[in-house]
Amino acid sequence: MPRSSDFCGMYCGGRTVTIPRVGRLREEDLVICREGDRVLYFSIVGNGAVNPRVALVGLCPGYTQLRALIDGYNGGLPFGEAANVSGFRRMSRNIARMLRKIGIDYFLDVEIPDDFDFNRSPSFFTTSLVKCAALREGAGRSNEFQPLDYACTRLCLTHRFLEDILNPGFRRLEKVVIFGSKGKVAVCEPVLGGRNVRQVLEAEDKELIFLPHPSGSNNGRISQFLRG
Repeated sequence: MPRSSDFCGMYCGGRTVTIPRVGRLREEDLVICREGDRVLYFSIVGNGAVNPRVALVGLCPGYTQLRALIDGYNGGLPFGEAANVSGFRRMSRNIARMLRKIGIDYFLDVEIPDDFDFNRSPSFFTTSLVKCAALREGAGRSNEFQPLDYACTRLCLTHRFLEDILNPGFRRLEKVVIFGSKGKVAVCEPVLGGRNVRQVLEAEDKELIFLPHPSGSNNGRISQFLRG
């Protein structure tokens, strides 16, 4: 059976978990770390892009994405494939509208309709600053948090995220779109010997673009952005 270390370098310091047989995976099987009010669930949500041109970066997977991963795996998908198709679940319309607003469709010479499947497009790398769902225990398990406040998620940001974006195989990757104000704060804080993640990426000729979070609960802010 697959193990979490088969998919990730586990920079967070979390425990290695073994993925149960298909049909038996539960949320508690994926717990790799607890810190403060947060539980980190091994979920590595995002697609397996080969040579993308644009990275779409969330803060971290939410409960919706975690459940999509579990349900996909229990429904018969390999664990990696279930993770690949779970990114930005239910957010494609808002993402498509914002990307058209800033001309990403022209940059790629690709039509981006409201129902565009970003996870299956070779042009996009879907990922997050923190690769795994970091949720509060109990009710109200929002993923609204600041990754730099927790050692496990800070390590994921400064090691795994940078390793992914600066993958030598991503020779065509030019633009890194980061969604949400908390994501912007996380990449602009000096956490790397006086440097921040933004500076590291820009030194490697990556253009960072900051957009509102694509969640439906943020439709007001998105509409304002689209009118601007």
